[in-house]
Amino acid sequence: MYIFIFIVLFLIIIYKYCEKIQIYKNTISKENINVLLIGGTHGNEPAGSYALMTFKETINKFKNLNITIIPKANKCGLKINTRYLPHRLFNRDLNRNYKESNYLTPSIEQNIYNEVIKNDIIIDLHEGYDFYKLNKRSIGSTIFNNDKRLRDICIEITQDLNNNINDEYRKFTYLQEIVHNNNSMHLLCNKLNKTYILVETSGQNNIQPLHTRVNQQLFIINKIMNYLS
Repeated sequence: MYIFIFIVLFLIIIYKYCEKIQIYKNTISKENINVLLIGGTHGNEPAGSYALMTFKETINKFKNLNITIIPKANKCGLKINTRYLPHRLFNRDLNRNYKESNYLTPSIEQNIYNEVIKNDIIIDLHEGYDFYKLNKRSIGSTIFNNDKRLRDICIEITQDLNNNINDEYRKFTYLQEIVHNNNSMHLLCNKLNKTYILVETSGQNNIQPLHTRVNQQLFIINKIMNYLS
């Protein structure tokens, strides 16, 4: 009996730990553009999380932006390198759980949703399992956004990145359209009329060195932030 109680309590503690996310803010002025950056949604896509943990130390220099950072949306998945939320039996893919409504119970999705509705621009950091130029089924090494006003800066970023990439198949592509996945952050932002930027480095299964992907993510983030400010 005591062992059973201990196991149940242990599982509850693990569940609550995994559901709790850290959120960093530099709110400066109500007049500023509000930008939310999300990394680590899938635990086998760590570059965005590492990039945001570095970037959060510099957010106070952007005086014209209110910045919110969620660097480890799926922190337990990051710990064991799994795409899914490892502490759940159901609804395990975080990026298929977003909906345009209030959530019934406190959760990662609810906390992220509460930040999405406060912000004007959402930057979502991911990593593909292949290079888009090699395999169109993967959108690794691409940038997408749903706002024509940011099209030029996104194209400029891809060009700048590609100037430092020798292999043609590793180069970035700016995408004007991507498939809507049910209950994804992309679809949620469209429903809420939020500007959405998807950044996809190529990194699952370490097909590129982690430091390469982190540097690419940091370059993209800083370029967008400097443009917005």
